[in-house]
Amino acid sequence: MVRIPADRERVPIRGEGNMLKPRLLVIVFAMLYVAAEVCASGRESLGLQQAVAIALKQNPSVLAARRDVDAAQAKYRGASAFAHPSISFSPNSSGIATAQQFLVLTQPLEINGQRTIRTRIAGSEAQAARADASIIERGVINSVARAYWDIAAAQSIMEVNHASVDYAQAFFATAKRREKAGAVSAAHAITFEVELEHSTLELASAASELEKCKSALNALLGRPVEQDFVLTDALKFTSLAVDPTKLGLLAQENRPELSEAQAILAARREGIRAVSITRRPDFSLQMSKTSFHAPISVGVGLTFSWVDWGSLGQQGSQARARAAAQAERLSAMQITVGLDLRAALLDAHRYETRVCAFQDRILVRAKQLLELARTGYDAGTTSYPEVLEALRTYRCVNTEYLTALANYQKSLGQIAWATGVWPSR
Repeated sequence: MVRIPADRERVPIRGEGNMLKPRLLVIVFAMLYVAAEVCASGRESLGLQQAVAIALKQNPSVLAARRDVDAAQAKYRGASAFAHPSISFSPNSSGIATAQQFLVLTQPLEINGQRTIRTRIAGSEAQAARADASIIERGVINSVARAYWDIAAAQSIMEVNHASVDYAQAFFATAKRREKAGAVSAAHAITFEVELEHSTLELASAASELEKCKSALNALLGRPVEQDFVLTDALKFTSLAVDPTKLGLLAQENRPELSEAQAILAARREGIRAVSITRRPDFSLQMSKTSFHAPISVGVGLTFSWVDWGSLGQQGSQARARAAAQAERLSAMQITVGLDLRAALLDAHRYETRVCAFQDRILVRAKQLLELARTGYDAGTTSYPEVLEALRTYRCVNTEYLTALANYQKSLGQIAWATGVWPSR
C-alpha cells in the first residue's frame, strides 16, 4: 500500500465548511481501516481449501443431493427384493365360504425377468443420483472458489482506493498551501477537494463490495452471512501450461454430467425391456384353503397376457422414444462438455495475457506517472488536470489489474470444473 511521508504538510480543518466533510470521511475510513487491521488477528483465518471443506460439510444443496442419493439407494435395495405376496380372503356374510377357495395366498416368482429388469432400472437411477450429487458438489466447489477470489480482489481493490485517498489528501494539502502562498487560484484547491471526496466515496464503495463478497461466500458455506473472516490465500499469478487434448480426454472421462446422462439412458433402455417382458408368462406359488377347517393346498399358478388391446404397444413406443431422446441428450452433452473446456481455456489465456501486460508494463508506468505528477505539482511544473489524470489512471489501472488477476484464478477453477477434476481437498 502506498503511504504519504510523515513530514508532508497537512492542512488544518477549518470550522464548518465544505472542506470539513471530505476530511472527516478520510479520518473515519482511516480509523476503520486501522481498526480492521488491528482486529484481523482475532478473526477466523480462511484458506480456499478450508472453505471448500466447510461448504462440502454444510452447504444445504450438497446435503440435499446426498439425501437424494440415499433415497435412490434405498429404492435400489427395494427393487432387488421379491415381489410382495398377495392374500385373497372371500367369506360370505355368515362366515361360511360359498366360493371354491376360501383363502388364497399367492407369491409371484418373477422368473420372466421382471425383478432383474426392475433392479437394473433402479441401479441406473441410483447411479444417476450419485452423478447428480457430484454435479451439485462440483458446482458448489467452483462457486466457493470464485467467491473466494472475488473477496481477494475486493480486498486488494480496497487497499488501492485507500492509497488513492492518501494521494488525494496529499495533493489537496499541497493545493491549499500553494493557494495560501498565492501561487494558484482557489479553483485548484476546490478541484482537489472534490477529488478527495470522490476518492473517499470510492473507498466506501470498495468496502461495501468487500462485505457483499464475504456474505456471498458465507452463504455458500452454509453459515451466517455476517460472520467475519480473513483470507490466507492471496491473489497470485502462475503461468498456465496445459495440453488441451489431454484435458479434453479427461473431460469426456470425468464429467459427471456425462455419467448422469449415460445412467439415465441405461435406465430407459431397460424400460424398453421391461415393456417387452410384460407378455412373458410367469409362475407363482399358491397356497389355498376351501374353508376355515379345510387343509392347506399348495400349487403353482401360471399367469400370462395373451391379448393386447393396444396399451402395451403404445407403452413400448413410448419407452423407445424416451430412450432415443436421451441418446440425443447424451450426444448434446458431449458437445457441451467440449465447449465448456474450450471456453475455460480461452478465458484463462485472455486473462493471462492481460495480467502479464499489467505486470510487465502498465502497472509500472501508472505508478511512475503518479509519482512524476506528485513531484511536478509540488515543484509547480505540473498542472492540476495532469495530476488528476495521473491519480485516476493509477486507481483505474490497479483496479483493472486486480480484477484481471482474480478472473484468471477463477478461470483456472473453471478449467478444473470443465475437466471434471479438482485439486485435493
